[in-house]
Amino acid sequence: GHARQRLGSGRRGHDVRQTLPRLHHAEGGEDCLRRHLRGAVRRGRLARHGQCGKLDVRCDLPAVLADPVSAGIQIQPIIERISRGQTNPRETLRFRRKFQRMNSTILKSVSKPGRYCGGEYGQIVKDKAGINCRVAFCFPDTYEIGMSNLGLRILYGVLNREPDVWCERVFAPWLDMQEQMQKYALPLCALESGDPVGDFDIVAFTLQYEMCYTTVLNMLSLAGIPLLASARGEDAPIIIGGGHCAYNPEPIADFFDIFSIGEGEEALPELARLYISMKQDGTYTRAAFLHAAAKLDGFYVPSLYAVDYNPDGTISGITPKYDDIPKKVHKRIIRDLDKVFYPTSTYLPFIETVQDKMVLEVYRGCIRGCRFCQA
Repeated sequence: GHARQRLGSGRRGHDVRQTLPRLHHAEGGEDCLRRHLRGAVRRGRLARHGQCGKLDVRCDLPAVLADPVSAGIQIQPIIERISRGQTNPRETLRFRRKFQRMNSTILKSVSKPGRYCGGEYGQIVKDKAGINCRVAFCFPDTYEIGMSNLGLRILYGVLNREPDVWCERVFAPWLDMQEQMQKYALPLCALESGDPVGDFDIVAFTLQYEMCYTTVLNMLSLAGIPLLASARGEDAPIIIGGGHCAYNPEPIADFFDIFSIGEGEEALPELARLYISMKQDGTYTRAAFLHAAAKLDGFYVPSLYAVDYNPDGTISGITPKYDDIPKKVHKRIIRDLDKVFYPTSTYLPFIETVQDKMVLEVYRGCIRGCRFCQA
C-alpha cells in the first residue's frame, strides 16, 4: 500500500526508482506495477517523457519484464519459474494473458501490423470450454502469401466444421517482428485466440515448396517447440506435415511426427477424431497415438519405419518396425468433388495479399500423370 501511495501521489516528474522494486516484490506486483504506472502517467503525476532509470515510461512497460535489472528491479524471470513448475496456476494464467496479444507498442514499430493483429471478417472463433482438440494450421511464409492459399481456406473450414475442434491460423512473422519477439521473449501465437502455438494439441504445416523448410524450423523455434521429433515430450504438440512436399518426406522426417499424404479434407478430421477419442477414453500417450495414426490411410509416421540407404545416399528400402504398421502408405484421394467440403464464406484479409481476389476450384488433378508432378 505504501508503494502504491508513493506512486500515485508524487509530483510531476517523480522519480519512481525506489517505488518500483517494492511494488514488484509484492504479491501480484507485475500487474500492479503496470496498472498503477499507467494511471500515474494518465493523471499527469509522472512526466510523460520522463525516465525511470533506463525505463522509458512512454513504453507499455515491456522492458520491465524483458530486462528487469536495467529497469532497477531485481526479480527472477517468471518464465523460468513457469518452466520449472514453481508457479501456481493463477500466476501462470496472469503471465499468459499478458502475451496473448502482441503489445501495441510493438505493432507500431513493425511494417504491416495487419499481418499480426487478427480479427478479420469471417474468421472463426469458438468457446474453448467446448473444444477437445485445438489445431494450429501453420503456413510457413508471410501473411500475404498464406492468405492467398486456397488449400488453407479449405482445410481451415473443414476442420472448424467439427463442433469440438478449433483450427486457427499461424503465419511466419517478418524479420522486424521476429526481432521484437526475441527482444521481449514473445512466443509465436495464433491469430484467432492469440494463444502460443506451443499450447495447441496439433500443429500442422503445409509444405508447398522446399524453400520453406528452414521457415518451418524457425517457426517451431519461435514457438518454443523442440525441433527434433525425438526430443518432444508428452506435453508437446503433435507436429504434422502435408502438402506437395510430403510426398518426399525423408529430408525433413526427423522434424515431424506425422506426414499427411494426399488430400486432407477427409484425412485431417479423421486424425482429430482419433486424438479426441483417445484423450476421452484415457488411452492417449504420444507413442500410442502415433501408432494408431499410422494405421489410418494416408498417414506416414517416420518414427515407426526403418529407412535403409545405398552407398550413394539414395534410399534402398523403408521397412515398418511393427507388424501391424502398413508397409505402404497410400495417398488419400477425394473421389467425388461434388460431395467434398468447399468454403462458401471465408475470412477476408485486412491488407493486400499477393492474390487479392477470390479463388474458385473448377477441377482438381490432371489426366497426364507425369511422374515429376503431384497434380
